[in-house]
Amino acid sequence: MIKTLEIPHFPAGLVCNKVEIFANGDEPHCLTGGQTYSFEDFSDRTKEILQESLDNSDDDVHEGLTLMGKIDQEDRLKQFTYCMFGGFDHFHDIDENGKLGDIEYFDCGKRGNCPGEFLVCKLPQTDNGSLTKSETQVLKLIRYGKTVKEIAYETHTSELTIKTHIQNIKKKVGYGRMAELAVFAFAKQLN
Repeated sequence: MIKTLEIPHFPAGLVCNKVEIFANGDEPHCLTGGQTYSFEDFSDRTKEILQESLDNSDDDVHEGLTLMGKIDQEDRLKQFTYCMFGGFDHFHDIDENGKLGDIEYFDCGKRGNCPGEFLVCKLPQTDNGSLTKSETQVLKLIRYGKTVKEIAYETHTSELTIKTHIQNIKKKVGYGRMAELAVFAFAKQLN
């Protein structure tokens, strides 16, 4: 079944009480009720929701935080928040009922050099699982309107392999057209 993606007119938290978490430098901040807050000023409820998510995370996340040198509970929560929800987009990270949204793919600029890479931060999530590294790379290029031939050339991969990646991406995200995949890539901030 093909679905549609609706992008809200305003970022979450700008004109509502939903929470949008974003990175400002190396620090997580949030937007809610039209106000921005540094991590230290997050509401107790917001921190409780994030802590519960961290507590329920798989062992990879905890291992990654340790590899990143985050030992103190507050430092671990701060880094977890930054890595998992640092992308500023139009979609809330916590709704007005306290439900946590999807984990975001956020390129903090440290990819390739971070000991917690792919342990704490995750590849883009979809309704049907997460995308692979190769699928993420292909989707980034689709966002910029690249053809199968151009993607194959830029990734040093065969056109058949690229077509297979695209079919897998379509199954995972539930969209059937390249333009829809480009909008999905934009919404997930794949650049």
